[in-house]
Amino acid sequence: LDGEPLEPRTAWGWAQAFALPADGGELVVRHDGGRTAVVVLQALAVGAVAVLAVPAARRRRGLETDDDAQEVRA
Repeated sequence: LDGEPLEPRTAWGWAQAFALPADGGELVVRHDGGRTAVVVLQALAVGAVAVLAVPAARRRRGLETDDDAQEVRA
């Protein structure tokens, strides 16, 4: 209130509340929860899972094919 933090209280036994003085003033309510950082971390995690889920291409190097094996035996 007027640039000063308010004393936190509990309303109805569970809800967040603040004690306000009777003379009033300018009240600014702001929440700094770091949501952007959480969203970026979640996007990175989803991207990592997507990359890991893509099957890797396997190359067969130096192995004979069935046709090559038959020609050698003949």
